[in-house]
Amino acid sequence: MKRLLQTVLVSSFLAASSVTYAQSVAQPGDPVIASSANSPGSEGVANAIDGKPTKYLNFDGKNSQPSGFIVSPALGKTLVTGLSMQTANDAPDRDVKVVTLEGSNDAEATAWDAGNWELIVQLDDIPAIGDRFTTQTFSFENKKGYLHYRWTVVDTQGPSGCCMQIAEVGFLGSVYSGPADVTQPGDAVIASSANSPGSEGVANAIDGQPTKYLNFDGSNSNPSGFVVTPSLGMTYVTGMALQSANDAPDRDPKSITLEGSNDDDITEYDSGNWQLITQIDDIPAWTGRFQTKELFFDNDRAFKHYRWVVTDTQGPSGCCMQIAEVELLGAVPPADVTSPGDAVIASSANSPGSEGVANAIDGQPTKYLNFDGKNSQPSGFVVTPSIGKTVITGVHMQSANDAPDRDVKVVRIEGSNDDEIGDYDSGNWQLITQLDNIPAYTGRFQSQVFMFDNVWAFKHYRWIAVDTQGPSGCCMQIAEVELLGSGAPKDVTSPGDAVYASSSNSPGSEGVANAIDGQPTKYLNFDGKNSQPSGFVVTPGIGATTITGISMQTANDAPDRDVKVVLIEGTNDSVSGWDDGASWSKITQIDDIPAIGDRFTTQEFYFQNDKGYTSYRWTVLDTQGPSSCCMQIAEVEFLAATTTVDCDLAAFKRQPVDVVVLDGEPATFLVEVNGPWPLQWHRNGEPISGAVSTSYTTEAVNAGNASDKYSVQIVGCEMSSEVVATIHDPSAHPVSIGLNFNGSGANGAPTASLPTDVAGVQLQAYWNNVASASGSNDEVLLNSLGEEALGVDDYEITLDFASGGNWGAGTGDANPTQRLLNGLLQARGDAHIEFQEVPDGNHTLIAYTVGIPLQFQNEYYKLVGEDEDSDRVIYTEAMNADQYNPIQRYFRGTSTDPNNRTLSNYVRFDNVKPVDGYVRFEWGTSTVGFDRGVAINAIQLILDNPALEIDAPSITANPTPTVAQEGSAASMTVVATGEGLTYQWLKNGAAIPDGGKIAGATTDTLVVNGLSEAEEGFYSLAIFNDAGSVISSKAKLSMVSSGATMSDDLVVHLKFDESSGTEASNSGSDSHTATLYDDYGEPNEEPVGAEGLIGKAILINGPDSETYAFGVLDDFSKITEEGTVSIWLNTPGIEGESALVVRNEGLAVDDAIEGTFEIELANNADGELVLMASIGAGPNVVRIVDSEALTLDEWNHVALTMDGGQLRLYKNGNLVGVADYLDRINSATQDWMAIGANITVVQEEGEDPYFAMDEANPQAFSGSIDDLAIWHVARGADEIQAIYNKGLGGEDASKAAVTIPDFVEPEETVEPEPILPPELPWSVGMNDDGWPVGDGGGPNTTFVQEKGVNELPGNPANAEVAQEGDDDYYWAGVYSTVIAGNGDYTPVGLVEVNEEAAERAFAGIDNDLRYHFNLPESLQPTDRLTVSYDALNLHTDGQTDARYGIEVYVNNVQVQSEIVIRPDQLGQTYDTEPFTLADVNAEVGSGYDNILTLKGVNYNAEGGGNWMGIDYVQLSQAAPEGPVSILVDFGGAGEFGAGASPDPWITIDNLVMDQAASLGGSVTITALDDGFNPNNTASPGTGAEYDGVSVPQEARNDYLFKIADAAGTTARMRIDGLAAGTYNVTVFEGRTTDASQFAKIWTGEEPAAENTGDFAKGSATVTVTVGAGEPLWYMHLEDGSGGVSGMMIRQASDTPALSIVNNGDGTATVTFEGKLQAAATVNGPWADVEGAVSPQIIPVDQAMQFGRAVK
Repeated sequence: MKRLLQTVLVSSFLAASSVTYAQSVAQPGDPVIASSANSPGSEGVANAIDGKPTKYLNFDGKNSQPSGFIVSPALGKTLVTGLSMQTANDAPDRDVKVVTLEGSNDAEATAWDAGNWELIVQLDDIPAIGDRFTTQTFSFENKKGYLHYRWTVVDTQGPSGCCMQIAEVGFLGSVYSGPADVTQPGDAVIASSANSPGSEGVANAIDGQPTKYLNFDGSNSNPSGFVVTPSLGMTYVTGMALQSANDAPDRDPKSITLEGSNDDDITEYDSGNWQLITQIDDIPAWTGRFQTKELFFDNDRAFKHYRWVVTDTQGPSGCCMQIAEVELLGAVPPADVTSPGDAVIASSANSPGSEGVANAIDGQPTKYLNFDGKNSQPSGFVVTPSIGKTVITGVHMQSANDAPDRDVKVVRIEGSNDDEIGDYDSGNWQLITQLDNIPAYTGRFQSQVFMFDNVWAFKHYRWIAVDTQGPSGCCMQIAEVELLGSGAPKDVTSPGDAVYASSSNSPGSEGVANAIDGQPTKYLNFDGKNSQPSGFVVTPGIGATTITGISMQTANDAPDRDVKVVLIEGTNDSVSGWDDGASWSKITQIDDIPAIGDRFTTQEFYFQNDKGYTSYRWTVLDTQGPSSCCMQIAEVEFLAATTTVDCDLAAFKRQPVDVVVLDGEPATFLVEVNGPWPLQWHRNGEPISGAVSTSYTTEAVNAGNASDKYSVQIVGCEMSSEVVATIHDPSAHPVSIGLNFNGSGANGAPTASLPTDVAGVQLQAYWNNVASASGSNDEVLLNSLGEEALGVDDYEITLDFASGGNWGAGTGDANPTQRLLNGLLQARGDAHIEFQEVPDGNHTLIAYTVGIPLQFQNEYYKLVGEDEDSDRVIYTEAMNADQYNPIQRYFRGTSTDPNNRTLSNYVRFDNVKPVDGYVRFEWGTSTVGFDRGVAINAIQLILDNPALEIDAPSITANPTPTVAQEGSAASMTVVATGEGLTYQWLKNGAAIPDGGKIAGATTDTLVVNGLSEAEEGFYSLAIFNDAGSVISSKAKLSMVSSGATMSDDLVVHLKFDESSGTEASNSGSDSHTATLYDDYGEPNEEPVGAEGLIGKAILINGPDSETYAFGVLDDFSKITEEGTVSIWLNTPGIEGESALVVRNEGLAVDDAIEGTFEIELANNADGELVLMASIGAGPNVVRIVDSEALTLDEWNHVALTMDGGQLRLYKNGNLVGVADYLDRINSATQDWMAIGANITVVQEEGEDPYFAMDEANPQAFSGSIDDLAIWHVARGADEIQAIYNKGLGGEDASKAAVTIPDFVEPEETVEPEPILPPELPWSVGMNDDGWPVGDGGGPNTTFVQEKGVNELPGNPANAEVAQEGDDDYYWAGVYSTVIAGNGDYTPVGLVEVNEEAAERAFAGIDNDLRYHFNLPESLQPTDRLTVSYDALNLHTDGQTDARYGIEVYVNNVQVQSEIVIRPDQLGQTYDTEPFTLADVNAEVGSGYDNILTLKGVNYNAEGGGNWMGIDYVQLSQAAPEGPVSILVDFGGAGEFGAGASPDPWITIDNLVMDQAASLGGSVTITALDDGFNPNNTASPGTGAEYDGVSVPQEARNDYLFKIADAAGTTARMRIDGLAAGTYNVTVFEGRTTDASQFAKIWTGEEPAAENTGDFAKGSATVTVTVGAGEPLWYMHLEDGSGGVSGMMIRQASDTPALSIVNNGDGTATVTFEGKLQAAATVNGPWADVEGAVSPQIIPVDQAMQFGRAVK
């Protein structure tokens, strides 16, 4: 079956979509055929693709014999470029060693050894692998798509004498989206001659069916073929698919030519101007009938017409040439990236006045002529597409009106990425392509299209005509130039994607997450010094992608650290680290990257790549210096071109938000999506030309356009919320003084505010930029009015400040808020900001505190009072840029308790009173382990500002980590205090809505109904009121098995119960034992056998010890994602400042842990011994220090948990501290774990290495250690408490119980029963010439209003909650879907019936009134509606011509053009013309949000007034347009038909099985079973009347017959879309040469036998009743000859009256309406009763057996 071309290929080498969504194209349940049935019952072939670690075993695979399977992916044709194969559970000798993969495009795969197969790849010597259930991935070149795949194991690893086995096979690729057939059934086609049998004509060659085109001219090696003109227009063809016919292989083509033409019309096979595209000789013979061969070739030209010529057949045949199907494989050229009005610069001004350069891109057949182009001199133009950076892969050039010698012959196209191009000869240009010897145009205004390979994206293009056809002595001319391509590739990564550094050797704030955070932060790695490799691995969250480019941004300083040589690799293996054993494939290596001195500058590089990968490895092989320090990069983007969008995958990560600007300034809106999806911005529902990026900047905002609403759509998918730009009036707010600390160093700083930027919690403009880290203001401070800030006695307010230095946060600089927060002052302590000369009053101080990336620190902020007792201090957890960027909202810190901090990014002090004219603010932190201090981005002093009347929200109980059984309901709760609280739950930092499994997303309690892996993650709660907002700490939600035990995931368990020896056994899943050593590295049995809490223990460095001692576990399974460490210890105290309890590896310089974790003891400032626990997370040490002293000489239990986002430390069953972390836990670079001391590995010359205490820093522990356990899961608080309790009772950790919450049945998540409105009409307001809000209503005023009379959750982006500011009305129903182009409204859900009414006015600020409605499911697409309304009053005061316009739209389809209403037309009812549901794309049933919009047209600027009141709006059902009458001519206009019938007949040439054909409106007819073909015309060649309808001869004298034309068979047609009602269905077969014809016609249950009677040479009529949504059926009972010529479907609008009364005198009286007709049988034929007039008296014995009345 032919398929429409849906994907435009952006380049000829791109055979697959650039973003792929499935790793394996084979899915569980796909049809699969084993090589044999020689398998055990539970280990059959279906296991090979079931997605589980089951096993497919085949005994045929023994002794190097082949075995395998065939799979036919349900996805259809797919492109496979890789295999993944997973070893089974045992017997490695059975694993595969040699594998072949073959593909087939046969219609069906029926048996292992049958069919036509082509080798795709053979994999030899697959490496043996001992580990079981381990996956190996292999990639290979393949550009051809197939329907079936045969996977054959040629040999096994043994080779095995038993069998072959495999756990799972993945066929890695995507749905084939390569060249598709550019022809369609019905395209204009011309045979080389008419020398073909009647049923085997040329149309069969492109009909999408296995029919046959046979031409006798093709005998004896003579040429034959056809010309086809694709209805798609110009296409470029790079392949063909040829299907052999049913018989006679000698007739198959052997040699073929394909030619193309761009003539306007081709009317004959041998006419026209043709260019050879390809010649294919010696085509291999087909090996089967109806077998398809695909042949590909190079072609860079697009054509309107194609001529396909067979120059020889396989025989050669002495009969003819034949072919079943020809598909010309190619694509429509891409769209033009330029638009009329784009900036264009001519090579010179040497052009006639009307033939200037703008004509070249105006989309019209005008002319650009340049006299400089004479005598082979270059001329042309530069164009800058307004849509931004693009990739072009073709050019379309149209000849002008005259003088062919002036046409172009040689053209060069160049690209530039300079910021701006000022003139034609300036700038930096890169050659894209040069087209030499362009064929001469054969006509005027003729098009030629040339395609070329190009992967580079550019901002500007230079088109140069190097020579003309003449060459002309006059000039160069061109009518039109189109640059064909698409938008530039976009980044496939998103902040938060899994990323792994080559090592953790980075500063604390410059870790690997910065490389993909979307901000100009910095990733620095010290391993990259002296030309050593460094980099990272990233796994994009959107799945497999095909990248063709890389974008890299230089960091803030030190150009010698910039990258010079970069290697990019891809893999489809699962990755968990930089070098974890995954199989990597090289994509490209970029050498000699140009050095660039400018900082934060982006360079892009593009390359050829057509393979998709799930992970990428970016390796810097050398730096520009090369640097002796390190490698650094600000940002890396992996670029892929997007040709399709998976709407289930594409999503907004951050919605646009409202923007506030000064009057006359533009507004910039930002959005963030989770992939490289194409975007389109809209204004007031209409697309904005060229607005396709993640940001959009408006024109200057003023009172005239401030009501404009903006939104952005992921093209073809989700529409964002609507946002607006609001004008800020500085004089309407208290005067304030704002300081923006611009910062320095990394992370995109310094960043200064613009004078017109409006930003802050308290909005203000005219922020003062402060560049230094300490000192005073360099310039006079301005206040929020843009005036000098004056204070006491009109002295200038001045500034004194000191900090630990300035830096950058990394929030960016795209909008005022980002610019305000991007720079910072940082400090650990002794930092201050002091305003001087501040006048007396009650002021407000606001400090903004977004911190440096990757740093998780607590922070204190002090407002200094008159004395220490009057100081005010707020304690917070500082929100860093990684936490802020996904949310980009302000969260206030309010806690005065250092033990109850909340995450925040600003603090506020009200009632600030200057002390002797000073307002002093101090800040700092007690957190250690990070390379920089805590931040102040900006500060605001608001003079004489009223204090907030209510307190900000305050959190008294944060959420706690929660576990639940799979499928159970789970909940999290936050307790907060404050007035007017609203809530929003976040998952992994992003807001989540109610719906599906989620309930309570906007309450204090979140419920997940039916927990699964998809809902696991970190949750937090944002809480808001009018005084501010706070955000809770995060907590993890995870699943637990109902049968879980404490032994699960227990990898290390050292009980230390040995009585002697030097080793401690490990009862965990690891087999490694621990060894005890003395301080010289010799095995030491002295610690063993000491008294323990749980049996025995080890005693290290006790009072009677003769030597120091320590333990080493030489290897164990490392903690990666999450884990728990549990240990008991008893110490009398320690020597020195700290002692190590347990650590994975040693302590590195700069306080960074190379390994994963450590637990140690240290003396605090009071000399007390306290617990400390740390992990290495990226470049940082994340540490918790217990605030209370450890009890000495007693057993203490210590536990450390890591859950992927939070570190928790427990002491004696109680939680003592929590710390967040962002980067993943660092992987260990050494295998061993130290116990009781800081150790090192000593290597002496000629000796084996050994463990010894680090003499410089021994950190020796003193005391007893017992029951050390390590899990690969984060144990919960209850489980830590259980381990502690068991230990007190003398039982080890494995005896504790796992917390398994009871299974909670999920709440029903079914949607509520819909409440549909009563019968139409429905009204808002009453037609009563009155306008009180809520004036009652009537039986059909069933509506409620969003944010008006009845509060409903409407558009949350609209802050105007007043009724007059947000007029959306909802008729009762259920709303969950929106209409594209009408804005994105948060679904209202269930709306009850409400009897209140409201009527509103149009006003200058609100020109749209919207009415949402559901429609009853009983309505049909053909049913009609109408809208009525009237105007109540009009703004007339002072108006010269009072008037207002109204347009009416339904679902964004206009149903009434503008009507202008003046005062004398008030009170008049206006009705739209009726429209059908189909006309306005309306849907029926609950859950679909249809929208009626009254759009006002304001004439205030012309004296028309600024408002008009509406009395009522009503939606009504309109009367039917009239009875349906559908007249169908079967057989029609094709070469076998009698020609198309005149209107109103609908002509159908043939019916293809399962393809619907239109009968007008929403009515379609579909052939089922085998379809119908036309047959030749026959006598009598005249029209006739059937059932009172005049039938033309074109309809009578041809027909459709069933395929195949076999007696005794049946074929059905189904007619859909008829409105409910009664119909007379007439069928006829009008030819006089055919035998009897019978059929069934019915609705509902099929009749047992025919019900038409014989309608050969005539007609039959059957009356049926069609229910709502019910199809009408026709079944033809085939007799092997003839068919059905036509069908008439006529609705009985009203049944004519008919009655008969026996008069008792031998007569009867018939009373009737219309005409009286009579027939001998109930099925006719019917004839009028001559002269019959109602009432008609007839004799009882009259020979009329049946009668009817007909209107």
